[in-house]
Amino acid sequence: MRGDLTADEHLHIEGVVDGTIETTTDVIVGTEGRVNANIRAATVLIHGRVIGDVMATNKVELTSTALLQGNIRAPKLAIAELAMFKGSIDMRPAEEPVPSREKKEKKTPVQLEVVES
Repeated sequence: MRGDLTADEHLHIEGVVDGTIETTTDVIVGTEGRVNANIRAATVLIHGRVIGDVMATNKVELTSTALLQGNIRAPKLAIAELAMFKGSIDMRPAEEPVPSREKKEKKTPVQLEVVES
């Protein structure tokens, strides 16, 4: 499937999805699931392969057969011993805004004057 998938039901994916996935409940990526999409849900359980960012309001779980290349944002996280993960983890609640990085102001160099005594 290609495109954006939006639902108010539990989703169990055992095929290929390219696009975005968004639901107010749970997403399960089965062992045969191959997802190239950002996922947003209450709980995300990954058994298969996901390439994309995962955001959950409740929990993200990677089982021993999971492969995730992307960033995780969820207040709870479980990663099994053999799971493969490459990305960053932010464990703040998904509703909380991400703070923007402040731009550092360039400071002008200080001019020193040598005074002979």
